Amino acid sequence: GANLALADGWELAHQLCSGRDITAALRRYDAVAVPRAARIVKASRAKLRTGHSTGWRLWMFMVMLAVGRFFGMVLRRR
Repeated sequence: GANLALADGWELAHQLCSGRDITAALRRYDAVAVPRAARIVKASRAKLRTGHSTGWRLWMFMVMLAVGRFFGMVLRRR
């Protein structure tokens, strides 16, 4: 949330300072901010779906975590 708010504020300030037309600046801002927010919402939903998994999805998630821990241990030993 905070990172997105900072990025949005920076982008809005950049667009407002880059021209005299406020309407055009807001359109340019929306062209950047809306797709960025949509990507973040989509990734967030996927993480929520994984975190609240049951059945085979939960089992696969746990297996992938174990595999990751195993490779982390092996690579640290080198």
